Amino acid sequence: MATPGTNLLFYDPTAGVGEFYQVAKGQMRQIGHQDGWRPSWMVIRLISNPSATERNLAGLLFYGRSDGTLQLYRLHNNNAPWIESTLLLEGWRPGWTDIVVNGDNSFLCYDRGAGVGELYRIDPGGGSITLIGRHTGWRTDWDIITSYQFEGAPSYLFFYESASGTGEIYTVRSGQISLISSHTGLPTTWTQIVFGYFGAKSRIGLLGYSALLGEGDFYDVTGGSMSRIAADTGWRTTWSAIVPSYYGGRGPTGLLFYDAVAATGEIYDVENGSLSLLSKYEGWRSTWAKILVSGYVPVG
Repeated sequence: MATPGTNLLFYDPTAGVGEFYQVAKGQMRQIGHQDGWRPSWMVIRLISNPSATERNLAGLLFYGRSDGTLQLYRLHNNNAPWIESTLLLEGWRPGWTDIVVNGDNSFLCYDRGAGVGELYRIDPGGGSITLIGRHTGWRTDWDIITSYQFEGAPSYLFFYESASGTGEIYTVRSGQISLISSHTGLPTTWTQIVFGYFGAKSRIGLLGYSALLGEGDFYDVTGGSMSRIAADTGWRTTWSAIVPSYYGGRGPTGLLFYDAVAATGEIYDVENGSLSLLSKYEGWRSTWAKILVSGYVPVG
């Protein structure tokens, strides 16, 4: 029986390199390497499958903030991944602080300085984008905006502002963004926020990581509520990236941690907010700027 495998994309801007890795049963192996990538990409995001008839196809969105370049790629996501460009927009708006992809082939661009958010939809073939919503008067102090969607549920956006420990959860439908809940009194030191099934399989979880304190806080955010599942202390304070996915453990969502300072990667299983180490890797590049899930494939 085939084992579920997670494909990961690692991007090194200093070398202009993208490398693909596959993780199954907690073990990682390299499955692809591409040179000649731009060193100016600041945002790389996985787009939902642009073609429902070709399950091994997905999409990647690349954005360079310095020159306002947006490029979409079709990702042939199998045991030997490769990408091909479908759209290049040069001279696009250079001021986007972040770009967040939703689960319906749309993405949100946020300009923190201007307090502006714009929603765009990607056509099914990835060859064009269309503005579907523009929102002004937003707060200019959001530190983190991220999205999550699980098993056909609505696409949600989570906004976090550290100074006051405020989190807001929104739904996204047809270019409209609607507030469903606001939460105060959250930890004020989160530097990374990711989502997954960290408790029960049917419950959506949030992990907030504090690099300052070396702590991880797990919350249940199903339906827009927020209740703490667990808090874990004694973590490294130097984790550069945390990537949730299924890595072959007992829990439905595991975590990959990357420490650029130590050039180290570790993969953990997560069950009810409790972590157990699956594998550890040393001697990684210290220059990986982006690590993201690029797809899922069966591993025989």
